[in-house]
Amino acid sequence: MMSVPPPGSGARTAFGSGPWPRLPLLERAEILTRFARELEIATDPVTEVLIAETGLTVGQSRGGALTMPGLLRYYTSLADETELTKLRTGVSGVSARIE
Repeated sequence: MMSVPPPGSGARTAFGSGPWPRLPLLERAEILTRFARELEIATDPVTEVLIAETGLTVGQSRGGALTMPGLLRYYTSLADETELTKLRTGVSGVSARIE
């Protein structure tokens, strides 16, 4: 029988040993802003994936696909206003910088 890694384990490994946690906040924001632009370009394919993988209606899926870039832009806009000053590791092992 094939062993399947637990959900999220790949993401946890990539986050823990990849470059993302060491990138400056503004650089992360720029990457997410570019991702938001790509999501806007790919609204139709994203809608199709949401329909196929979640069973949502076309209207719900299209609404979700159209909402995602705006949410990303909102959160990336906060990077200009946020100063990260303290590194804190939670009980789950996730590290965060706290103002």
